Amino acid sequence: MEAPQSEDEVGAIAAALSDLRLLFNCAEGGRTPPISRERLVELGHRLDILAVGELLAATRAVRELLASIRVDSMPAAVMERLVPFGDFVEPIGLREIRRLEQRFGPEKTDDRREGA
Repeated sequence: MEAPQSEDEVGAIAAALSDLRLLFNCAEGGRTPPISRERLVELGHRLDILAVGELLAATRAVRELLASIRVDSMPAAVMERLVPFGDFVEPIGLREIRRLEQRFGPEKTDDRREGA
């Protein structure tokens, strides 16, 4: 069901489909109000997806960063709110990529740099 607009609607849908395993797909900030995980389980949902919260948060952060750069030509006003670089590269596996480059990548030579 697309975008139930109240907890009562979510409950009615769950009751009507009680013989199925239900997935609750919520687009944060959309038409469906926030419902706690505990309540969704009570209503019969076994899995829930929060579809866009991370993107909404990232969009706000990018806008703040760009506004700071627009005003100051540097992100100085928002630097304390940025994730430290090390905390950024660890989850994306950059250290492992560097280890693999060292192990399997071409040798570092002056010739290679000249061709770049």
